[in-house]
Amino acid sequence: MRLNNKMIIFSGKKCLPEVFYYPYLLKIEIKGRCFSNEYFNFFQNINSWLLSTINNTNNLTIIFDLDYFSKETINPLLELLLKLSKISKDNNKLILIWKYEEGDEKIQSYGEYFKDSFEIPLEMKSYKRIHFFKERADKDYSFFRFRITN
Repeated sequence: MRLNNKMIIFSGKKCLPEVFYYPYLLKIEIKGRCFSNEYFNFFQNINSWLLSTINNTNNLTIIFDLDYFSKETINPLLELLLKLSKISKDNNKLILIWKYEEGDEKIQSYGEYFKDSFEIPLEMKSYKRIHFFKERADKDYSFFRFRITN
């Protein structure tokens, strides 16, 4: 499915991340939560798709923006990061970014753990989530969420 130069490669569920590919920006974004029993198939599919995409693309940026992942998904996520790290170190055609919400120490610490313990060249980037409330005439409040990246 194509949306404004963004392709949805894997449409996530509530319990699996979405994968977006921006071919004109040479960027892939893995975004959402990962805690499903289907995680094995997800990581197997994303591994094969990513490796074929990387082989056909130069100077690609891959962004990991995970709000939550279960302990069962840590090993397949780490395996994916290690494969990407090896490719990045071999030919410098990958930039790996680990994004986390400011104050989310758990996601931040996992990124730092992967980076330091396994020497994965992750760029750590935090962002602030700003909440806006809009008052309506009937005194009902609508909730709007915006993401600002530092």
